[in-house]
Amino acid sequence: MRLIFLLVAILLAQVPVDSAMQAADIPDRLVDYIFSGRPGAWIFESVTLCRTAVAPCGIELLSNENAPVGSLSKSLRQVPAATVLDLLISEHPEYQWVLDDGVINIIPRDTLWNRISRVWAGSPLDRKVKKLDVLDTTLQDAVSNIVCPAAGLQCFTPGWVGNGAAGDWSPPRKVSLHLENVTVRQALNALVRQDGHSMWILSRGLGKKIGIHMHQQ
Repeated sequence: MRLIFLLVAILLAQVPVDSAMQAADIPDRLVDYIFSGRPGAWIFESVTLCRTAVAPCGIELLSNENAPVGSLSKSLRQVPAATVLDLLISEHPEYQWVLDDGVINIIPRDTLWNRISRVWAGSPLDRKVKKLDVLDTTLQDAVSNIVCPAAGLQCFTPGWVGNGAAGDWSPPRKVSLHLENVTVRQALNALVRQDGHSMWILSRGLGKKIGIHMHQQ
């Protein structure tokens, strides 16, 4: 009997370890990557990287007016995804990338000014949500009909964005999950992580409205 309990305990303990290992290996995944060299392609490059690495991602833009631009022209072969991320960030030092519970997040750098802005204006991603129940729902509907209302946010969520670059306009996938006492950032990360290889992009709108774009890859 003790042996059975021991085996069960080992198996249960192994599950989160394996999940953590899979999440931790995302920056080390080897990718072939070609920077387009087109001005203003920074966000496009980020989306393409997440698709290439088959990794869930999130991008928090500082403002629509100052959306990052980029003009890197470089071809890389079998390099870690982290190397590509570092190159993307090198053009825009006001941003940083972190691995947040298995999701690549490209976010404003933790500077004194950004801290003051967060305290003064507040970040919509820091809003707390007591409870979320998502059942067989598309990512876009989950955000517009469940996450934003629960957080008391005025969101505009553009129509579903598919992998148009690859000519794939198949119907959006659906997800199911239950969350309690999480921030909006944690909720968005959980949604794209549940899907497996999607991403969210937060932009600022007019007044109190914010834009949350969900992109399935």
